[in-house]
Amino acid sequence: MTLLEARTTPGGRVRTVSAPFAGDLYAEAGAALIHSTHTEVMRYIRQFDLPVEAMESGTIQYYLVDGKRISPYDSSIEWPYDLTPEERELGLAGLQMKYLMPLVDQLGDPDTDAWPSEADLRYDDVTFTEMLRQQGASRGAVRVIELGFENAWGDANRTSALFILKQMIYLAGRNLYRIPGGNAQLAEAFAAALDAEVRYGHPVVRIEQDEDVVRAVCNRRAGEVVVEASHLISAVPFSVLDGISVSPPFSYVKRKAIQDLPYTGATRVYLQFQRPPGFQSPGMWAPTTGPLMVICDDSYGYATGSRILLSAFITGRKARRLSSLGEAEAVQYVLRELDAEYPGIAQYFEGGVMTAWHEEPWSRGGYVSYEPGQTRRFASAVAPSEGRVHFAGEHTSRWEGWMEGAIRSGMRTAREVHEAHAQQASQARPSTE
Repeated sequence: MTLLEARTTPGGRVRTVSAPFAGDLYAEAGAALIHSTHTEVMRYIRQFDLPVEAMESGTIQYYLVDGKRISPYDSSIEWPYDLTPEERELGLAGLQMKYLMPLVDQLGDPDTDAWPSEADLRYDDVTFTEMLRQQGASRGAVRVIELGFENAWGDANRTSALFILKQMIYLAGRNLYRIPGGNAQLAEAFAAALDAEVRYGHPVVRIEQDEDVVRAVCNRRAGEVVVEASHLISAVPFSVLDGISVSPPFSYVKRKAIQDLPYTGATRVYLQFQRPPGFQSPGMWAPTTGPLMVICDDSYGYATGSRILLSAFITGRKARRLSSLGEAEAVQYVLRELDAEYPGIAQYFEGGVMTAWHEEPWSRGGYVSYEPGQTRRFASAVAPSEGRVHFAGEHTSRWEGWMEGAIRSGMRTAREVHEAHAQQASQARPSTE
């Protein structure tokens, strides 16, 4: 078995950033959270004997709304939005219970073959924002509810309501975990355990197949390298696969899924500070109404030195606009915004870096994010094989955007290849009749 990796390191969008930070500081540039429902991730963590620790259940310390800190646990919040009298009395949790939880409860289990039903698909026809309005939420209530959902999945006014509701089903009431020292350890453990030839720095530029063999053509400085096999598993994001030549072409619906499924912009800017006296950490996740969308304390719960590491996590169109400034200017922009939220923190600033997944050539986006109508059109088309080519990756699973989805898709494609080999061997055996 041969594994072709365009990057020079394993992990793809699982990346732990530690340089150029001081001491024991590190941050997750990509996949960050492990949920108790991520059974395959947890199984491999145990198999590779990696450390794992539970994170605090209340990862949101507060919201930053128009420059004001608001606790999500305060039932008497005065949101600066035009809410109805009933909505003001409900508070954040009550708004979610009124406008979202009845829908979550009726949708069932996305992990079953029968999901989604035709009734479920009506939520695929509208955006998350439109769905909330249809449920009777005021414009102010929509803004309150989306403070958190939009931060995670890009632009709520462009994302399928069904897609976000599915994520809510997976995440509801679950415990969170992390790998101390960084999730990249899991990717490195997989790479070390592979019984395969791993060729790093081998980006595939062309896929060719016929009745007998499939070929992956890689672009190298010294020229093209051709690797032949009986089957090929592509874990390439569709955003990248769209730029790879395929002969003969995939089926029409597969080509449309590859061309049309959007990957959200995702920018992360990390800033290292000397720990300011009396600093109140935003915790793991502080959604904001400002341009930073989410402020994270990446050193929360583990840093032992005199420094802290704060980051801004921005998705969707805002992420693309920020990264277009370039790293140096983006870092300064985030620093100014943080100094507005935490007056005086700029004097403790020591340096910063940026990750923008949509600008990286081997990802071209953070993760797949379905727009209205695309679950109906493409959900059943992303995973099936095309001849000798099989498809893995988070985008081909029902756990889009998660390490769990990537691992489950790998297990599925491994079964597909084994079954194909078994069938070919059966057909090749001479008849005894």
